[in-house]
Amino acid sequence: MILRDVRDLDWNQVYELIEANMLEMQIALGLKWDRESIINHFKSKSVIIEEQSNNISGFIAYHQNDDVHFIDSLQVTQQYQNRLVGFRLLKATLLKASASSEVQKVRCCVFENNDAKELYFSVGFRELSRSEGILTLEIPIKQLFKRLRFAKT
Repeated sequence: MILRDVRDLDWNQVYELIEANMLEMQIALGLKWDRESIINHFKSKSVIIEEQSNNISGFIAYHQNDDVHFIDSLQVTQQYQNRLVGFRLLKATLLKASASSEVQKVRCCVFENNDAKELYFSVGFRELSRSEGILTLEIPIKQLFKRLRFAKT
């Protein structure tokens, strides 16, 4: 298992993972799907990949704005779900966020028809808003670190 930054050669595999995990949910919500827009969106973010046996097992895309560390997407291949891949990716990005004393909150969006929302709620994320089937969730970073038992650097 290797955690690393995304490379140019990874984008096709990243897109395939997004499509496998999200296409049906997005269509069910009546939202449009455009491959190029999706890839360009994620290319504008910081992305960490977890690689196992030369294949991407998951990735996390994120950015920071002022005091908010925003998780744009956390995707894990079906084969590796419930095997701590998401946890390792989340930890990697949160450790980067903790390097900035400005970051006070962690925010993410999740489809309302995505079972993953329950994981976010279980660690203390709260719903800020709901629009077109997308929930915006937030938690104070100190609370998230405490809940996940991470030592804040």
